[in-house]
Amino acid sequence: VMLKYKLKEKGWVSQRFGENKALYAKLGLPGGHHGVDTVQGWGKPIRSDNPGLVYKVVQNAETNASQVHQLVHLGGEDYVEIAYVHLSEIYVRQGDIIPEGLLIGAEGNLGLVYSGGGQITPAMQDAGDRRGTHLHWQVRPVLRVKRQIKDRHYLRNADGTAYRDEEGSVFEIKYNDNGFKGCVDPMTYVYENSRAENMAMFFKIGTYILAQKVTK
Repeated sequence: VMLKYKLKEKGWVSQRFGENKALYAKLGLPGGHHGVDTVQGWGKPIRSDNPGLVYKVVQNAETNASQVHQLVHLGGEDYVEIAYVHLSEIYVRQGDIIPEGLLIGAEGNLGLVYSGGGQITPAMQDAGDRRGTHLHWQVRPVLRVKRQIKDRHYLRNADGTAYRDEEGSVFEIKYNDNGFKGCVDPMTYVYENSRAENMAMFFKIGTYILAQKVTK
């Protein structure tokens, strides 16, 4: 399966992978920024780049963190975790298996966000301050394994426990000690659909939405 990062749909790049090492070192990321930040504007639609399972939705009232985390199966026991971060709205739920191109949220500035050299705090966000609006998109290769091993790192639920699939397997972060907590550069996966691929994608979205209406 080919992983896609549809950069062209996401506006302009405000921060690349590996930038601002001094800032991110304080956050436990000595390699620097662990994703790519893009800007369209507050409330602009965010769509899934790949099909897969929404295994975690984060909406934290204290920190204002607002994130969608997706598992994408590449083949065999190889997966990647994709995170869409700082969303002002979230339209999917944990457990949804979503198609490529589905509207999953809206761009925002919620969570840990800096602008103009200072943090836009949760209190400032709650008061309507929209500075620092962007989408943070990150990708992290993981391996599906049967059990946890001491001193290795695994995908976590919002409550901090290890995420397990229906068969009880966990997902080991492949490159946790790479300075980016296992994340890799999304620019490796930049892709633009062909017209035929878009037609197939829209058909799958329509089928998904129709199935959702039938089950409600």
